[in-house]
Amino acid sequence: MAICKIEHIRVEWVELCTLMEGIKLAHTKNLERVIFKSDSTSIVNRVRKSKEGIIIIGHRVKETISMLDFFSEFEVKWIRQSKNKVANHLCKLALAKNCNLLFEMDYPSEIHKYVIYDSS
Repeated sequence: MAICKIEHIRVEWVELCTLMEGIKLAHTKNLERVIFKSDSTSIVNRVRKSKEGIIIIGHRVKETISMLDFFSEFEVKWIRQSKNKVANHLCKLALAKNCNLLFEMDYPSEIHKYVIYDSS
């Protein structure tokens, strides 16, 4: 049971760090109205309900919420993992190529079919 709980915390931590990186990227692009989507119900609920908690992840949630104050309009939404294929494939692509990917509308051709699938 303890191992499962530790693994769950690691996954939550990665999901929260990913959300924070998305917020930082949107901030550097000077976006004012944004929608952040995640397939982590736990993180989405913590952020939407300003649920900080007493463990260390609670402090990071509080930090994440304060980062959202930069935007004139923002929304944090939950999406099904099956509709998150672009993000999953980009992660695998970045790991395989040992790189960070940053692009506007010119996304890598390797993910085109996932973009089409996720948008439907």
